[in-house]
Amino acid sequence: MDKKISIKYILIAGLIILTVYSFSQKTKESESTVSENTPGSIADKIVDEDKTMDEEKEAIVEEDKPAKTTSGKSINYSSEGLTELPKGLISNSSMEILNLSYNQIETLPSQIQNWTSLRILDLEHNSMRSLPGEIGKLKNLEELDISSNGMTDLPAEVGQLSNLKVLRMSNNSFTGLPNELGKLKQLEVLDITGNDLDENAMNMINTQFPNAQIRQ
Repeated sequence: MDKKISIKYILIAGLIILTVYSFSQKTKESESTVSENTPGSIADKIVDEDKTMDEEKEAIVEEDKPAKTTSGKSINYSSEGLTELPKGLISNSSMEILNLSYNQIETLPSQIQNWTSLRILDLEHNSMRSLPGEIGKLKNLEELDISSNGMTDLPAEVGQLSNLKVLRMSNNSFTGLPNELGKLKQLEVLDITGNDLDENAMNMINTQFPNAQIRQ
């Protein structure tokens, strides 16, 4: 009888110990879960995820940005919302290609005469009404694009661009052209579409550039 009672108490004690141990383990797991899901932890995770997403977005944007530099041979400032030239660009005498297209630039400073190595100048889709006479100082210029600017006149100094091969001046408001334009003996392509040139201008073009590709 006493043995049966002892065994019974031992079994009960074992069950109690097992129950306490099981409850203890569940409590630890519950605390761990609560800790992971506390407002602070959740906020930290959100911050980390947002930071990662921001870094990825910045990387993508950086890849899509046009090159913005004032050094080197080729410089691209296209579609940057510029209203004037960046300061470092004005004194750059080593660049050979300059793209300033699709901005809101209204005038070019006389200091463009410093661009003595420039071969290609793209000024299309800006807000310029004319070019400064100093454009004639760019003796190495081979291509000039001034399309879609609303220009009304071209300076006679353009005739000094002895190495110019391509002149694009479409979609402006030209009605006449300086006779000096006829001095561009290297000219191969002249785009005058979208203008309302008078008879004198057209006669000069047909006479002076019989072998050039004229787009009108």
